[in-house]
Amino acid sequence: MTFRALFATALVAGLAAPAHAELVFDFDTDAQGWTVQDGGAVAYRSSGGVTGGFLEFTDLDDRDMLAVWQPGGADWSVYAAGVISFDARILSPNPPNWSGFGEVSLSGPGGSVAVDVVPADLPLADGSWQHFSVPMAAFGSSLPGVLAHVQALRIKTEYSISTIGVPDSFEVLGLDNVVISAVPEAPAWALLLAGALLLPALQRRRSPAPE
Repeated sequence: MTFRALFATALVAGLAAPAHAELVFDFDTDAQGWTVQDGGAVAYRSSGGVTGGFLEFTDLDDRDMLAVWQPGGADWSVYAAGVISFDARILSPNPPNWSGFGEVSLSGPGGSVAVDVVPADLPLADGSWQHFSVPMAAFGSSLPGVLAHVQALRIKTEYSISTIGVPDSFEVLGLDNVVISAVPEAPAWALLLAGALLLPALQRRRSPAPE
């Protein structure tokens, strides 16, 4: 096959490749439908996020504070091989001593699945934004049934142990850039294109040197 034929094949295959699907919550203009559940308050902040706005979650009691988004029974099957990620930032002096922080759960008529995204003692108590992610595969074998009809996505924003009657023990957390991404395998067209671009170089190397 000639270089032109290979290049044309790669170009056509590339144009036919599926788009990279993503759900992005950057909170740059508003809360994008996110709410709080179980003992907390949420406020939208128009600046101070990773690139713009963010959500500020304030704990109010000793229950696990959850960030919640309800897609209304959406089919998220396209994300089965993808990744969920988010950025978090400690906004109060409370130490990160609650191991449940960062647990992400998906629920619907097909049941529920959950995975803890964040290692122990994180996020760091230095006030910086930190990025966390987990592959969808970590949710286990029940994931496809849940993804077919997702009713709620929850992220546990409780990162510190609170004490009833001690207001200073209730933490404040920033949440930004929640992204659900479908990450496909490397498409064949990319390999074809790489091979096509290498052909001229190989042909030049094989050509005899002029006498």
